[in-house]
Amino acid sequence: METTTLNKAIVLDFWKRAIGQRDLSVAQNLVSENYIQHSAAGKPGKAGLMEALALLKQMPKPENQSKPTMQVIADGDYVVVHMLVEFNGQHMIVVDLVRLEQGLLMEHWDAVEPVFFQNNCDEEYIADAATQISDEHLTEVNKNTIADFHATLSATKDPDKVHEFVVDNILLHPPAFKNGIDGMKDRLRSYKRDKLHRIIGEGNLVVTQTTGSITHLPSVIYDIYKLRNGKIVECWGAKQTIPKRMEHSNGMV
Repeated sequence: METTTLNKAIVLDFWKRAIGQRDLSVAQNLVSENYIQHSAAGKPGKAGLMEALALLKQMPKPENQSKPTMQVIADGDYVVVHMLVEFNGQHMIVVDLVRLEQGLLMEHWDAVEPVFFQNNCDEEYIADAATQISDEHLTEVNKNTIADFHATLSATKDPDKVHEFVVDNILLHPPAFKNGIDGMKDRLRSYKRDKLHRIIGEGNLVVTQTTGSITHLPSVIYDIYKLRNGKIVECWGAKQTIPKRMEHSNGMV
């Protein structure tokens, strides 16, 4: 638990000062010299990250920029930051996955997805995103439930199997599908998940990193599940197409 709390604090400190306040010295101190970049938009290594942060520092800060809404989920050396941010007037859903080693950022994955709100519902989403972590003693149980969920769907290819794992009135957040079990089935049909790479969990929240295809394009998909009494009651996520070429050879997973 102490490691989890410390790793969360390190990652949040990096976001607040290195990115939010554009303090490059913080990044120099918190990022390993052996840093591995998986982001589709990133250049390799610590040098690539420092170059990107230097470019960010040169950009004018927008007036009255809204503060990002965050969920932070930590599991051992892994920290997930799920955010709703605004950049150049565009809302973006971001899932950042960081692996730490000896208190330093060692490896980074992400998915960044534009989201278009309708009927001024962004405030509703922001409120819904502020989920509190509970049931810490059920972390491994909930991770195993999600592992079984993916294994069952992969083996049967049958979305109707979700009834075993998902409540009928599940809440689904942007990117939007309608709430309820039918919306969850539509989401599973639309996002073809071929391989489960990682499961990160803390209490009632479990994050999966998968690869698959969306509209026949290879994609990385992050799902964030909230569980209660052994079933999925809420789901967030972000997805991103895997480009054919990137600045590094590390892949997105």
